[in-house]
Amino acid sequence: MNIIKGFRDMGAMLNAAPGLIESGNEMAAQAKEMQTPAAGSSAGAYGFGAPVQIEPNPANLVPIAGVDIELWARIAKGIAPYGYDVSKLPAVAASFGVAPADWELAVEGWNTRLAADPGIAQRFNAIYRAV
Repeated sequence: MNIIKGFRDMGAMLNAAPGLIESGNEMAAQAKEMQTPAAGSSAGAYGFGAPVQIEPNPANLVPIAGVDIELWARIAKGIAPYGYDVSKLPAVAASFGVAPADWELAVEGWNTRLAADPGIAQRFNAIYRAV
């Protein structure tokens, strides 16, 4: 029963991930606004600078239970053919060689990092879109 509860909790975290990503993107946009030179400056014809890339804290890129950010994004994207049914995540993770217990730890850890570090959110979003 504990594994089932863990899968439910994991599903809830992944359901929250888009909102967390959006929050991270909003923080990135705010950072961009703060760093973009005012109109009329030498930052381009319309006063817009290049998009701001927020670098994640390097300590937040350390894999969790053997799952790095790229693998996490690939597994998350792997449920697309299943209509984004989060109950399929353990099976998709297993197809990438990730054991259920490791996947549970990785999801919890990555979601925590994603909420705390806008650079993680931006990096996850870029990888997720690319795969």
